[in-house]
Parts: sequence; structure tokens; C-alpha cells
Amino acid sequence: MMEELSLIELAKRGEISTTGQKPKLPTSIPNVNATMLEVYKIPLKYLYYNDENGRISSAVRNKLTPARDEENADYNKFFENAIFDDNASKLKRTKKSIASKGQEIFGYVLQDGRVIDGNRRYTALRQIARETGQSQFFEAVILPITYDSKASRTEIKRLELAIQHGQEEKLSYDPLDWAVDIYETVEVNELLTAEDYAHEADEKLSDVKNRIEAIKIVRDFLKYINADVDNYQLIKDAKIFSAIEDTTKRFIKQYPNGGPKAEKAKVLLFNFMLTRIYAASGDILKENRKFMDTVVKSGQQDVFGEDSEDAVEHIQDVLDEEKTTSIGELQKRLDNTTNDIRSFTQTYNALNQRQSRGKNVDSFIDSVNSQITTLKDLIKDDGMSGQLTYDNFSRDQIRDLRDAMIQIKSLSQELSEIYENEL
Repeated sequence: MMEELSLIELAKRGEISTTGQKPKLPTSIPNVNATMLEVYKIPLKYLYYNDENGRISSAVRNKLTPARDEENADYNKFFENAIFDDNASKLKRTKKSIASKGQEIFGYVLQDGRVIDGNRRYTALRQIARETGQSQFFEAVILPITYDSKASRTEIKRLELAIQHGQEEKLSYDPLDWAVDIYETVEVNELLTAEDYAHEADEKLSDVKNRIEAIKIVRDFLKYINADVDNYQLIKDAKIFSAIEDTTKRFIKQYPNGGPKAEKAKVLLFNFMLTRIYAASGDILKENRKFMDTVVKSGQQDVFGEDSEDAVEHIQDVLDEEKTTSIGELQKRLDNTTNDIRSFTQTYNALNQRQSRGKNVDSFIDSVNSQITTLKDLIKDDGMSGQLTYDNFSRDQIRDLRDAMIQIKSLSQELSEIYENEL
């Protein structure tokens, strides 16, 4: 259990100094006003990462117990590595900037040392301290609240959204991390409603709801491949979240009320995605769209499901044999289903080819019918088209038109006999 600590009490005793900056909160927090706030120079030993932070929560495969370095160095080290892995080049730029100019933008921490904003800056300072052996201080506002109550966590989340989605570039937020944060905030912890989240993050409500549904499909996929449903890192490593997010919109449109048919379609989609992960090639987003059109939207789902049933069942049996913890393990397991993946793919390609031939046939018939429509219009307008009249034509041109119609009649008769013979 983490030892109780109050940075505010340390500041009152003069053990933490201020920078003299007077911060302005980007959002209002009950019982907290500007006169209460200062920016402090906080020794790194008093701080620890926020395991509920939206930008890094998808890296948490197991629920870790928050701890400062002196209590359990592994906790902070885990998050430090996750932030480095997420964007090593940006972290290096931050380190270089702090080393040459100092920390230019202050962060936010709770009074027990939990870092609410400024993870990359805090990480850079940790690394600088290790590399130089010199003491470093994280400049941050100390908020007189903790994570103890749900009400406090709600206000902290509002502040986090105001900072990360208001003052900073939204594009710097990893799409999967963002979606996980929305799901955790709205569905799991119930800190905000979807409407509240959309308002605080200045996003469309439809986008917020779609990201929630996308994470539900992500979790279903992880469960299907026998992985932890919180192992979002596996989705990152497989580089499939953008495809899942895009497909989610199509699923909601096709199956607004869910149901057994939607679940069966999901299983087929998951197996198709596994064939793409196994192949390790192609644009999975584009291919997912084609799969939805070919199998689901076309009404061929039941037929395809029956034709691929044996392959799907065997792939599922292999995946159920042991837990999947990484994309590498998943690919090795798929190596044991090569014949089933080949069978599933061949069934899918055969369906694609049948539909392509069907489209070509329909296109051919449509082109013939369009010619009939043109001739009918000519008869209706006494042999003319649009604003044309016989005065616009010479006798030779009218004769050419007549000869063309005679040829059309002769060819039509010949073609009708050909088709008759095929019946």
C-alpha cells in the first residue's frame, strides 16, 4: 500500500518551492479557485504516473498498483517505457528542449503526487536525472484533491480533457488510446456520459459513441483469440484498430439492434481479419470494407458461414488451446491453421468471383436495355432525338439512319436466334 503523502503540506512546510507562476485552470473545479493555486518545483521522488490517464491506459495489460519509486520502482518504470515506446522521437525532442531551456510548460499533479498532465515532460526529467546524476524538479500545479471519490475523479477527467483536447493538438492523441479512454470513462467508471465527454472534448457525439462501440468490438476480438480483453497493446501491434473503427460504423448501420445475426457476422469478420494478420500484407481497412460488402451487405452471410464452418471451428479450437498474450504468439498459433486459413480464403475468393461475374452480367444486360430505351425514345419522337428535326438532316444522312436501323433489325434477329438456341 502506498504511503500517504501530501504535497500541499510539504509546500506549507517549505520543503517544496514555488516558481512564482500563477496558473489559470482551463476548466472549473468545485471548491478550487485561482487564489489557491501555485506552480511548484516538485522533486521527482514524490511523483508517480496516473494509471487512469487516457493517453497511456491502453498500455496497461494488468491492473498495476500505483506506487512511487521508493515503494515499487517497477510501477513508474512500466509507464516510462510505455511512453518511450509510444513516441520515442517526441520524447527525445522534449528532453533536448528541457535540457537546454528548462521546462517551459507546467503540468498538473494531485496532492498525493499522481501526475494528471505532463507525462512526457515528467518522463524526460526522470531520464535526464538518471543520465546526469543531477536532481530534477517537475514544475506543476498541485491540485488539492485526490482520486479517493468518484466526484473527484469526474472533475479530474474534465480537467484532463480540457487540457489534452483543448490546449494541445488532438492529432497527438493515439486513436486507440483515445477510444479506450472514452470507453473507460463512460462505460466502465461512469465518470461522464457520452454527451458530457463529447462536450468536454469538443467532439461529435456520434464519434464518441462509435469509439465506444469500436472498443466493444476490440474486446470481443481479443476474447475470440483467447487474449485478455484489456490487452489493447496487441491491437496496436497488429495495427488493426483503424480497420475495426471503420468497420464498426458499418456494423451499426447493418445491425442497429445487434442480435444473433450480428454476432455470426462478427465471427466471420474476426476470422477474415485473422487471415489478413496471417498474410501480413494488404490494406486491412480497405479489405474489411470489401468483406462487409461481399459477405454481409450482399446477403451472402449464411451461405458463406456454412461453406467456411469447418475452417472457422478448427481455427477457434487452435486459439482456445492456450492464452494469447502478444501478436507474435498469435501469428505462431495461426501457423498451425494454415490449411484452414487457406480454405477460408478460397471460400471467400470464390464468393467474390461469383459476385463479380454477376455484376458483369447485370452490367451487360443493362447496356442492352439502354439501347432498347434509346430506340423507344426515337419511335416516340418520330425518329428524332432532343431538339433535332428532319430539316437538320440531308437526304443522304436520313438514308444512313435508315440503313443503320435495317442493320440493327438484321443483327437483332441473328442475336435472338443465338439466345434462343441457349434456352
